Amino acid sequence: MSLMKAEGAGRIYLADRGKRVHILNLNNETIFVNGNDVLAMEDSIQWEIKLMRRVAGMLAGGLFNIRLSGTGMVAIT
Repeated sequence: MSLMKAEGAGRIYLADRGKRVHILNLNNETIFVNGNDVLAMEDSIQWEIKLMRRVAGMLAGGLFNIRLSGTGMVAIT
């Protein structure tokens, strides 16, 4: 998963080939997302790459998922 850091005041626009973008506001919560579907996250979000061990998970989205946890906003497709 490649990451880019943006700092400053203003707006940032995100896109991924016309996919629908969802902004989630985590409140001390954890979600698992396919690594290809993570667009952005705030610095307050902790992330960890997880290997999928079950065949159903691999067929649904890939071999690796990203565990996102904490409090802050996350942009995913």
